[in-house]
Amino acid sequence: MRLCSISLSARTTIFLVSCLFLYLIEDVSARMFHNQFALYIPKGEAAADALASKHGFVNLGVIGSLEDYYLFEHHGIQKRSTEASLDHTAMLLAEADVKWAEQMVEKRRSVKDNKTLHNGDFQIVRRQEYALP
Repeated sequence: MRLCSISLSARTTIFLVSCLFLYLIEDVSARMFHNQFALYIPKGEAAADALASKHGFVNLGVIGSLEDYYLFEHHGIQKRSTEASLDHTAMLLAEADVKWAEQMVEKRRSVKDNKTLHNGDFQIVRRQEYALP
């Protein structure tokens, strides 16, 4: 007696697609969006300042050593939110001077060293490397 008419390969495919879907949902829901936006404005700092004041942002300046990449902050948006501010991103991208814009997302960091959990505390286990003369 056959209980299920779906073949094994079809069931495997459905299972894998379901797992991928659940992984993607978890990843998106775990994201934290900040009230800061990175923008590429090739016309320079004067154009960036004018754009920031026009839309209620504060220009925090150039991002590191990246020329013409600026960090904007908006105090009307929550500092950390699970929802992206798509309207602010679209508003910035609608400007002719803005070539690229993206809302800042909190990244999860993990330690690259080998670690073991011991009595609730992490005990660091490292390989020692010795420089040969």
